[in-house]
Amino acid sequence: MLNFFSNTHGISVRTFVLCPFLCAITTPFLWAQKKEKIKFTPYFVAAESFESVGVIDVNNDGKPDLVSGDFYYLNEGDAKTIFRKRHRLGDQPAFAEYFDDFATIPIDVNKDGRMDFVTGGWFGETLRWHENPGTNEEWPAHEIAKVGNVETVRAWDLDNDGQVEIVPNTPNSPLHYFKLEGPGKFVR
Repeated sequence: MLNFFSNTHGISVRTFVLCPFLCAITTPFLWAQKKEKIKFTPYFVAAESFESVGVIDVNNDGKPDLVSGDFYYLNEGDAKTIFRKRHRLGDQPAFAEYFDDFATIPIDVNKDGRMDFVTGGWFGETLRWHENPGTNEEWPAHEIAKVGNVETVRAWDLDNDGQVEIVPNTPNSPLHYFKLEGPGKFVR
């Protein structure tokens, strides 16, 4: 009969039985996990250095485009020239070396079928949205609220109604969130 209690050296038979068993079970999982190097390939898009970037289908062609600061870059589909065409969407306020756009949150604010975006500014202390006109024109800015210094903005569906709420991070002011109640209308 096997004795599952310690022998004179303090090692139990249980240890001798369990160790090979555990090794037999875990070894296939360890072999299945290959230690491959993860490699990212950088692609140049722009020399400008705005505070944020968003991925938005600007022209409703089903391809993700990039929106950053004063510009958007259409996805032309060719891997070598993707995002090469720069289109001006407006003039973000500049303060020294910073631009006052600390987020690019895609959301169809006015419910016209085109993605707009929400941003906020540290220096201007405003939460605002930029309206996608659907043409190669400037995107009008609309103030949502004065909220204090905006460090960044996040979007979550806080009440599980299928619509994201906008949450600006305002370190020097109270925390609020904003709900889109109708086309172009946010409620605090």
